[in-house]
Amino acid sequence: MARVSLREQLRRATRRYRKHRTGEHLRWLLNAKARLGIWDSRFCEYYHVPPHVNKATRHFIMRGYLAGLVPTATTNGDHARGSYHYKHQAADMGSRTGGDRARKERFQLREFHAWQRGKRGNMIELIGPNDYACVLASRHTPVAHGSDLERAHENHTHGAFR
Repeated sequence: MARVSLREQLRRATRRYRKHRTGEHLRWLLNAKARLGIWDSRFCEYYHVPPHVNKATRHFIMRGYLAGLVPTATTNGDHARGSYHYKHQAADMGSRTGGDRARKERFQLREFHAWQRGKRGNMIELIGPNDYACVLASRHTPVAHGSDLERAHENHTHGAFR
């Protein structure tokens, strides 16, 4: 059986979604777009977060979406003073149900390892459920267990990008 190209997968997902406007078909469509790196503001619809973030943060959101996560905050929400969220440079990725710590941690670790290999040179911050795989001020900085910063990021993975 021949492999179907990503473009063809996108065409098929688009046709299915136009025919059957269900949440499942929308997820198929958004997954196809994310694989191709095509931004769609509907990535941000689950928790109604503002989609207006920089390009690198949009790519973080798409990678998180492919990992089964959704953005829980961009420029909205209550964040620390001076947060990159207010500069349209950060997003928080969580799960649809609020649980699933393992999925958030796997996503954080993939992002961290990509940063270590030089594939996320524009990463400023990465904080999440894994206290060791954190980046602050573009440097590997493990977060102290039990600290305010660690407790604030137990339920999501935060990423900020230039």
